[in-house]
Amino acid sequence: MSQIRVKHVSGFEPLVPKKSAFTIETEFNTPKQPSLNIYTGRRGGGKTVAIVTYLRKLMDEGAVQRVLLVTPTYESNKSIFLPLNIGEGDVIEPEKGAVARTQQIVEEEVAEWEQYQKDLKKWKEHQRKMQDGSLRMQTAYEDPLFLSPTPPKWKNNYPSHPVRVHIVYDDCLSLPVMAKPSSGIVNQAAKHRHIGKGWGCGITYATQAYAAQGGLSRVIRENCTMLCLFKQTHDSQIKKILEESNFRDDVDEERFMDFLEYSTSKPYGFLTIDQCPKHESMMYRSGFSEYLN
Repeated sequence: MSQIRVKHVSGFEPLVPKKSAFTIETEFNTPKQPSLNIYTGRRGGGKTVAIVTYLRKLMDEGAVQRVLLVTPTYESNKSIFLPLNIGEGDVIEPEKGAVARTQQIVEEEVAEWEQYQKDLKKWKEHQRKMQDGSLRMQTAYEDPLFLSPTPPKWKNNYPSHPVRVHIVYDDCLSLPVMAKPSSGIVNQAAKHRHIGKGWGCGITYATQAYAAQGGLSRVIRENCTMLCLFKQTHDSQIKKILEESNFRDDVDEERFMDFLEYSTSKPYGFLTIDQCPKHESMMYRSGFSEYLN
């Protein structure tokens, strides 16, 4: 590298925000949230089992409370999804309007939490006025909220934030929700951290092909924060992954292939690439439970 002459100019130092782009606290070995995840590999490789395992862990930590499932194959995989407690109304057909429906649910959850916050503030103010005698008695009965001696109760154990939603798109290759750009799926991926007035949501895509017509667009692939690679059907998919993945300087192609071969040599095994790791040593894993360096 040739020598570079540098002259510093003051006054243009970056104003780094105090708030991180990843606003959900997670345990040390759990990837940052909210996340945009891709699970890709041939049919029957274990993608659904891996997704359920990962989301169940996030639910146990409080990083996710509600899972929306967009899929045409729910009935055949129903038993696998049981640990996620997916509601009947949260299974959505992969039609063109599916993306809009998922975003509506996220926004409804935020609106419900905001109303809870208003009710709680109102109840506390009422209690204060009752104690200092500044509230007329008839006013107390104008709103049923004031009749309760206890404050409004939130619907789960996490009243400090709206219900955290994670959306899963499973087996949607070439179906309208994935194949038609007008469905909004690309836009949703690009702004997933900002949906619901900035509370955001996590998204997972499960697909047999990393790059294919009617599948994951390049925008989705490039915004991916966690990529889980199972055994691939075609070498062309590996080539595409090698072109687009966010490698560290000290992990070359040969080393990457060693990681992939080791991870996929196990039954239902896969290589996890955390593209926004908490530490550089946490970028590669075999499955979720072994770090690779």
